[in-house]
Amino acid sequence: MSGRGTKRHRSSSDDEDNGRRPRPGGNIGPSAPATLAAVPTNSAAASAPPADLATARTAMVQALLPEAAPDHMLSHFLNCATLDVTAAIASFRAHRQTIFAPPPATSGGDKAKGNGQRKSKSPSPTNSKKASSSGGVDGGAKDNDGGAIDGNNSDEDKDPDGSGSEDDSDSESDDDKPDHIRHRYNNEKQRRRVATQLMNDVRKSFDGETITPTEAILLLVYYQWDRKMVVDVNDKIYHMQWRLFHRYDRMRAPIVINSTDTEDVKKLKVREQDERLALLIEATGRSDVHSLRHILKTSAWDLVDAISAWFHAGLKPLDTTQTTTTQTKGKGKAKAIAIAPVLRRNVNADEVPAPSQTAWKAPKPERGWGKDSQTFEPDPNDSEPDYGSDDEHLISNPPVHAPVPVINEDRSRLRVGQKERHKLVLQGISNGRYLYRRYLGPFKWPGLNKSVKGRKSTKKRNEEFDWFNKKHIGMLSRWRRQAINRLSKQTKVAASQPWSDEENKFVYDLTRKEVDRLMKETGKTQKEVVPLVVSDDLKKKWADALNKKFTGTKPGGAKDPRTDRTAPALMTQRCRLESMIQDFACKRDKTFFAKKAKADQNRRAAAKAAAAAGVAADGDDEEEEEEEEE
Repeated sequence: MSGRGTKRHRSSSDDEDNGRRPRPGGNIGPSAPATLAAVPTNSAAASAPPADLATARTAMVQALLPEAAPDHMLSHFLNCATLDVTAAIASFRAHRQTIFAPPPATSGGDKAKGNGQRKSKSPSPTNSKKASSSGGVDGGAKDNDGGAIDGNNSDEDKDPDGSGSEDDSDSESDDDKPDHIRHRYNNEKQRRRVATQLMNDVRKSFDGETITPTEAILLLVYYQWDRKMVVDVNDKIYHMQWRLFHRYDRMRAPIVINSTDTEDVKKLKVREQDERLALLIEATGRSDVHSLRHILKTSAWDLVDAISAWFHAGLKPLDTTQTTTTQTKGKGKAKAIAIAPVLRRNVNADEVPAPSQTAWKAPKPERGWGKDSQTFEPDPNDSEPDYGSDDEHLISNPPVHAPVPVINEDRSRLRVGQKERHKLVLQGISNGRYLYRRYLGPFKWPGLNKSVKGRKSTKKRNEEFDWFNKKHIGMLSRWRRQAINRLSKQTKVAASQPWSDEENKFVYDLTRKEVDRLMKETGKTQKEVVPLVVSDDLKKKWADALNKKFTGTKPGGAKDPRTDRTAPALMTQRCRLESMIQDFACKRDKTFFAKKAKADQNRRAAAKAAAAAGVAADGDDEEEEEEEEE
């Protein structure tokens, strides 16, 4: 994840958050979106403007029904049209038309010249001559890493090809399987349905408070389509909004590359465009990369607005048989160039077709959704939660080349007997181009597209990959780790030193001593003095005492001597011990326990599959040496 921005102060207690919840559907800051341009009005046809903006917006809402749009967008068009409702409606519909149904271009340059009209340019999905999927995808003779994610399906499950309605049924059997949702193509109906289920879960868990469709989709992207985790790890609505604010709010700002920009600035802007395109692919699951890139460019790269448009109306695929763009060299004639489709590929490296001309359309949203606002930032009085620290985190490596946004990045551990076919492939966006990497190794792959070729130096592949073979799993794990690090320029740091039973007991005794002191001084019961309000001085005192006792030792038979632990690490550990949570009302670290439960579930599933196959399910002892550079 990207940086979360400036941290705000926590509430007075480290063990309990006493912040309030915001009102559902709150509108914050009515500034006009930068993606929308002012449209000149026709004074002759304009109706008499109402007296104020609120009255004009009400009139505009009535006229647009059943079309949907947030208040801030209506206000923008009304302000541009000086509160002329008729002109504002015309401008609004013209803007939406450019997003939902881009008009087909004329058939050629001569026709455009004969009509005396200049044809509008449509953005090319790539910035090189390799515009087609076969040319715009890394792989082939120079690279043996090609491929695209097909799905997280075992051989016994349905193996979707991601084409339109075939992969987007009304069945809800997979709605509780995050990997099945996340790694399938064009399952737009299912994704909207899961977002609606999340909204209903939120309303049920938070006393009727709700979220917006855009918030639901981005929360699902953030939590890798695990809607149960969204509710489990967030205690309040505004905790969710803080996460969205830090991660995605900056992606509302337009990205415009100017001729006066330096090369470094241009590269930075292109990198931001790549990041937003990768996220739009993650949100929608669409296979037609060229269509999504066109949508983003049309809306000045406003990712949040594009996701809102996709949920409410759908994003129409570009008709590449008709859509053209023009290039003019000097004073020569305009040249018509067809936009070639850029399609993602499945696990067998076959192109996945775009949704059909009807499958892309969105149904009418259900009732219960909140209203969109100009920002995800909650009320300033709603305190920001302490996100704690993970056992594993990412650090940036000094990049030789620019980092590439990885689509549906998954760093979870591979396990023997657990068939996760999507992990054979990595996808990304680089300089507007779709990249894929397909694992080959020393194996043969029946059904694999012949366009994916390995190096000539690779030994002959005469064995198929076996998901129950520990050695095969280790080879795939090393390839994934190396390939992800190369693309993202980030490395996962080894897990921090585990806490021994002796250390946990020492931390428990420190808290017990403080509780006993407060009970004696105040005459209150234990229930009345917990949860504790731990001052910074006391945190430091506890950390110093812990380090004085354990630093340099090997408690519990540890392999390496203990190093100093920080005060925040000590406070986090208190929220991960059941004894502390039960006895002293420490705030439960829901993220930690959710990850732990998921890891246990994966281990049980792998053990069950391995037992059925008659092999040992030991996928934890992965070899750590890096494989040979490719």
